[in-house]
Amino acid sequence: MPMMHYKAVDARGRMQTGQIDVINSADLEMRLERLGLDLVNFKESAVKGAIGTRARVSRRELINFCFQFEQLISAGVPLVDALEDLRDSAEDKRLQEVIAGLVESIEGGKSLSQAMEAYPQVFDTVFVNLLRAGEASGQVGAVLKQISDSLKWQDEQSARIKKLIMYPTFVAVIVVLVLAALMTFLVRNW
Repeated sequence: MPMMHYKAVDARGRMQTGQIDVINSADLEMRLERLGLDLVNFKESAVKGAIGTRARVSRRELINFCFQFEQLISAGVPLVDALEDLRDSAEDKRLQEVIAGLVESIEGGKSLSQAMEAYPQVFDTVFVNLLRAGEASGQVGAVLKQISDSLKWQDEQSARIKKLIMYPTFVAVIVVLVLAALMTFLVRNW
């Protein structure tokens, strides 16, 4: 699918720009309309592919997506309706575009895991394969809960590692500053 750069206007009249992978210009206009945007103009990007390099979705956004998706699926909400609700409530524009792409693919006849394969920088292979197993066993909600718990654990571990690295880094900076001050003092008084 070609990557399109677009300019669109939201309901408040503010200009927004972005990029999205679509089949053609009609698909672009339909997806933007679902996001509450009116297309002003567009051009095809020279870079082809599902997602550009800047298009990562944060881990916290993915955790929220999995948690809310699991809650909707467990409550018995149909898959496409659940995704449309998540698309409309997502704060991150890139996540909205990804969810809109998932809805389009599912309405086009793909399964959820097949639709997610088109976005490898958002949904990694482990995520997709676990979801594929959940689809085969009829336990999509349980799999989404496990994925959400795993992502939460990864986020907590990442935060702990950052905290652990901060103290040695702080000490190293202080040592370097003290050594520089001592060297300056010694050279000046030599």
